[in-house]
Amino acid sequence: LKALQDFQDKGVRAGERSISAAMNVCLKNGLSRAVPRLHAHLLRTGGKPTIYTLNALAAAYANMKHYPKMWETIETMKKNGPTPNTMTYNGCIGQVARTGVDTKQCFALFKDMVELKIQPDSHSWCRLIAASENVSQAQNVLDAMQRHVDPSYIHYNAVLSVCVKCNDTRSAEEFFHRMYATGKKDTMPNTTTYTNLMSAYKKAGDFNKVVATYNRMKKDAVTPNTATYIVFISACDDMIVKHPEHPRYIDVAVISFKQAITEGIDDPSLIITIARFLNHHCRRRLPEIRGFLDEHEIDIPPDFAYYEGGKE
Repeated sequence: LKALQDFQDKGVRAGERSISAAMNVCLKNGLSRAVPRLHAHLLRTGGKPTIYTLNALAAAYANMKHYPKMWETIETMKKNGPTPNTMTYNGCIGQVARTGVDTKQCFALFKDMVELKIQPDSHSWCRLIAASENVSQAQNVLDAMQRHVDPSYIHYNAVLSVCVKCNDTRSAEEFFHRMYATGKKDTMPNTTTYTNLMSAYKKAGDFNKVVATYNRMKKDAVTPNTATYIVFISACDDMIVKHPEHPRYIDVAVISFKQAITEGIDDPSLIITIARFLNHHCRRRLPEIRGFLDEHEIDIPPDFAYYEGGKE
């Protein structure tokens, strides 16, 4: 807003593309409340809303759960133009799902989209699956999708995420095996698939299956990522809380962390995860981690020292 005001003070009116870019930056960085202000700035300076600025405005209202305003924006687009498009509805469904999932709103948006004869794309179906409140509903969306387009691993992964959310380990296993059974390259389990399945087993307290899934992942030549190792270390955390008499879980967590670092995974969130874990269970091993990171010339996040100091 300050940059746009500076432009205006110098006699240069920021164009619709500049304001659209600013609105999308705000959306991506959790600053949805600034989007209506940017839209108001556009109108105040004589600008004309475009499909991009209105899509961002509708998505921002969806993110803030201001659903009447979201629908008002969409209805205004229908009446006065520009006509809503696939991105309009995908953006709103995605933002609603991201803020705790108001399933009724997501399905109402999808229905409105279809009634306008706007063809849902792969992202539309994926976001609707992710918005499902239970596995049965996600399955129904997947079945409906298959009547129009072949699903890929992205859509199966969305179903697996719903399984994790609903603590339905059995269904997670079934969908995992179904992906293999298709025999198609674009539905084979990937890193996200394995990580989701590990998450399901972690929530179920089945540490052995977490390890087995990780081992199968390595055997199938699927590369783990930061999320995979965070799930693994979190599963170790759960186990040592349940079984404090078995310190081997500390060794397992440290070994998995070192494995991640040697594989080139040095995300700060992973480093903080192991620091938090050892702060809770074995603070004397934190210097070992610091030395290991120094040895591999990895930048240590400032928060690491916070845990070394014994802070909870």
